[in-house]
Amino acid sequence: MPAITVPKTSIQLGPGYLYRAPIGSLAPGQGAAATVTNKALTTNVATITTSAAHGLTVGDPVVVNISDGTFDGTFTVATAPTATTFTYAKTAANVASIAATGTAQKSAGGTVAGGVFTDAWPAAWIPWGVTREGHTYTYQIATGEVTAAEYLPALVIVEEGVTIAVDFDVMEFTGRNIAAALNNLPGAQTISGTGATSLTKVSPPQVGQSVRTMIGWESSDFTERRFWYQCLQKGNLSVQARKGANPASLPVSYGVEQPNYGNAMDTFLAGQTRIGS
Repeated sequence: MPAITVPKTSIQLGPGYLYRAPIGSLAPGQGAAATVTNKALTTNVATITTSAAHGLTVGDPVVVNISDGTFDGTFTVATAPTATTFTYAKTAANVASIAATGTAQKSAGGTVAGGVFTDAWPAAWIPWGVTREGHTYTYQIATGEVTAAEYLPALVIVEEGVTIAVDFDVMEFTGRNIAAALNNLPGAQTISGTGATSLTKVSPPQVGQSVRTMIGWESSDFTERRFWYQCLQKGNLSVQARKGANPASLPVSYGVEQPNYGNAMDTFLAGQTRIGS
């Protein structure tokens, strides 16, 4: 009987690190969006022209969004002939050079060396601080079944929707974390004084004024990153002030929405080990 090897090379331990950032903040590795002015496709090579320097180099992942199914998507930069042009492989019919509107942007992810992420998170991303038990991320698929009287199994299982959530219990009990939990991060405002004499007020948002946020996470061993791009706290915020070794905390449950463009969430892995077989 042949020997069977059971993989045990990618065991994830530790709670990792949670971050928050205002909607539209650049994620680790992400470049500023460049405005697209022209598009062309010749012999399965797409060429994009931008109004200003795009900052892309060969091998960069780039997200093109010009409302054209032929050109839109995430690609790898093949060449960057000038500061305002770049190309990528795209198998499609030729498209004559023509004006275009939209953006091109280096994809999020980060810098990898030695099998781990080595770049810092941008300043806009603020650590949530310590949590009671790390976080729980759920991706729940809602399905429906098409059935017929003649068969017991479903004829077709249809995906009808997806619910994405991020739950954690923040022990770093600060005004800004409270405001974030209330969907009103700008609601933590210092109304008088400075430093030790400052007086800060935290308020919930007015009707229809809830502020979405971006949430990010990095594993304790720096081999995995996850971004949820548009989140709203939808849980029951129940704060308990108790005696003994029971600190107050902020239990939050963030629902993840579909942004105007791109994915609702992305996971990035560093190196080869975490990819698996």
